[in-house]
Parts: sequence; C-alpha cells; structure tokens
Amino acid sequence: DMFRVDRLQIRDLSPQGLLLGRPKDAGAYVRVGDVLGIQRTDDQPGSWSAGVVRWLKSSATKMTEIGIELLGPQARPVGVRLESGGNGSASGHTPALTLPAILPLHRPSTLLVSRGLFQPGATYELHEEGQAPRRVRALQLLERSGSFEQIVFADALPV
Repeated sequence: DMFRVDRLQIRDLSPQGLLLGRPKDAGAYVRVGDVLGIQRTDDQPGSWSAGVVRWLKSSATKMTEIGIELLGPQARPVGVRLESGGNGSASGHTPALTLPAILPLHRPSTLLVSRGLFQPGATYELHEEGQAPRRVRALQLLERSGSFEQIVFADALPV
C-alpha cells in the first residue's frame, strides 16, 4: 500500500538499462535520481530489479520517456539499523534493498538505503524475512542522489 505500481511500456532494453514510455497524463510522478522497482512481465513472480531514473524527456507526442539505469537484479528487501558509526548512536530500522554482486560487470554487493544513512565504517544490522539478523560494515559510498545512497558493504566480524 505504501508504493505505487504502474505499468509502463518498454521502448528499448539493454543490459545496462531501459527506456520506458508513458502517456504524459498517466499521473506517475518520478524525478531524476529516484529508485524504481522493476518487474517485467516475463520475470518470475516476486522477482524485482532495482533501477535509478537518470533522465526524463517529454515530447510533443504526449509521451514521456524515462531513462533508467539498472542497478541490479534480484533486489531483496531488508530492514537496516545503524549499530554504530560516527556518532555512536543506534537508530530504528528503515527499509532498504540489497543487490547481489554482478561478477561480469565487476560490481560488488551493495545496499540501497535512504539518503543520510551512510556513515563511513559504520556497522549496520540487516533484517531479512526468514533469516537471522546479519551485521555488515559500510566500506564505500558508490552513489548518492536526492533520495538514496548506494553502499558497498561486507559482513562484519563478530564482536
């Protein structure tokens, strides 16, 4: 109920991204830098990819084109909680996504979190449905937009 689901036309597809089209009056509101969950009709049910809006273009044909860079397949929802970091304080759980490594592209596993959650070297607790909590450490900030941060992480050693 928290997220809007829209059907958009795929106008072009590559391994790195999508060109989506929608009528101007469709009402879907996206901004450059927003993260989108993408499920194609030929994907397995429950299988989602994550992408980021890189550009928008409106034309005289009453169509809006949306350029999407794919960040990763098989995005998995998790709850993330800051255990320790720059200020040493704990926080509540917030929704996030884990993205698996893409070895052919030399992309490591990453975590997509709300903007402002990244702290260099911080330890986070990840909660994934049906799994035991997992401790990870932030290694590097890959990208920051107005709405998200993409973090390279590794499992943290037990205390």
